[in-house]
Amino acid sequence: MGWTYCVIWFLFVSVCESSLHPDSDPVIHGEVQSPQYPQPYPPNLLKQWELLGPQGYQIQLSITHLDIKASAGCHQDSLTVLYGQKVIGKFCGQEDSLDHPGKELILSPGNTLTLIFQTSNSSPELQQHVGFSATYKGIVIDCGEPEPLLNGGVTFLSGFQNRYGSVVQYHCNEPFYSPLGGVNVTFTYEADGKWKSNHNSVVTPTCLPVCGQPTKHISVYGRIIGGDNAPDDTIPWQVQLNAGGGGMVIADRWIMTAAHLVKNMGNNTIQIYMGHTDVKTLMRFPVYAASAHPHPDYNPEIYNNDIALIKLRDPITFSSSIMPICLPAENATYLSLA
Repeated sequence: MGWTYCVIWFLFVSVCESSLHPDSDPVIHGEVQSPQYPQPYPPNLLKQWELLGPQGYQIQLSITHLDIKASAGCHQDSLTVLYGQKVIGKFCGQEDSLDHPGKELILSPGNTLTLIFQTSNSSPELQQHVGFSATYKGIVIDCGEPEPLLNGGVTFLSGFQNRYGSVVQYHCNEPFYSPLGGVNVTFTYEADGKWKSNHNSVVTPTCLPVCGQPTKHISVYGRIIGGDNAPDDTIPWQVQLNAGGGGMVIADRWIMTAAHLVKNMGNNTIQIYMGHTDVKTLMRFPVYAASAHPHPDYNPEIYNNDIALIKLRDPITFSSSIMPICLPAENATYLSLA
């Protein structure tokens, strides 16, 4: 049995940056070949290459020529490509063999790639395989756009857009929505290819509707007779039903109203009007119901539990003219002054 030797090459991929163009990408590329290529490779060989690029890059490998002694499962001579401990591919044979990657490019998940070339104890005079030749280059990882935020937006604070090290901040559409937890969250694009928040979360934040805070307030309250018209945007949760009564917006898809208004109406016949105090304008923009849910203990004779919920077909986007009213907290207790 012959003597086996091992050589490990660390190819710290060259990075060239132009001082004239600070926003340009570094140039990363190179070539890897089996020993003595294009001459036949020696026996009893174990050679390893470590390809390493900057953070935020992937290594793209293209095997341009493969001529390695074939064996079942590439058990003898082989070229193995790994990312960390994970085997991406193991290759042997010639260009037209099943164990050749063909024209398919090999792309590492991160900024490293390991190549191991191993040969068996064969007679040099009988060994005529030349091994392999491959090229590699660094590919900038584009993490993609940050997840969109419903009823909010994203602002880039620093770094290249959608690149490693980029920092973004999510914000809600105030004053109609506020972030869960009350604080706007920043996300940084990490080397593992994920946007992570300053709380180490990968979950997109949530914008909650602000309730009971109209942008305009009624300064003088008067009775219906002798009173004044309600100014716009002062009662943004109030709605009108085509059934002849009113209701309140309590969530982006829910209206609270009286059970006697919807008890005998089909879902397709219920229309809701909101967002205006002028009736003619109001009636031009109906919102449609998906379902109505009267209180199960509603008594039409004495009007006990005369309450119902209407689920809307589509969610509402809140604005100064449409906002929800606040509901009491669960298990809240109120004292009667009567």
